Amino acid sequence: MKYDTHSRKEILSFLENNSQLSFSMEDICSSLGDVKKSTVYRIVDSLEKEGKVRRTGNSGRRTQYQYSGSFCTAHMHIKCRVCGKTEHLDYVTTERIKKEVDDLLGFETLTTTVLDGLCGECRKNKELN
Repeated sequence: MKYDTHSRKEILSFLENNSQLSFSMEDICSSLGDVKKSTVYRIVDSLEKEGKVRRTGNSGRRTQYQYSGSFCTAHMHIKCRVCGKTEHLDYVTTERIKKEVDDLLGFETLTTTVLDGLCGECRKNKELN
């Protein structure tokens, strides 16, 4: 049985309010402060199983998590390597990419994924330096 505890609400609210970013478990713990680390791990694991949070890859050796609600399961995302901002690619774009991969390589893509790159702002900053 799932309990809608204060800690669960706090973690879910934090991730939902920052849905364009990905966070490691450590990031979540330090952002919330008063929630025990073991509680964060347990709740994020539960939210991932429910489809409300998804893994977006790794930053170094740390797995990154992002709020997905129920709308993220059918499309791809693109994540900035520098600032971590994550954008949702629409369904049409996702299907086009999947078709290209299938046509080019013969792979049938079965799951969505995260592409990495540089967002417009980080690209602009890179060009200025």
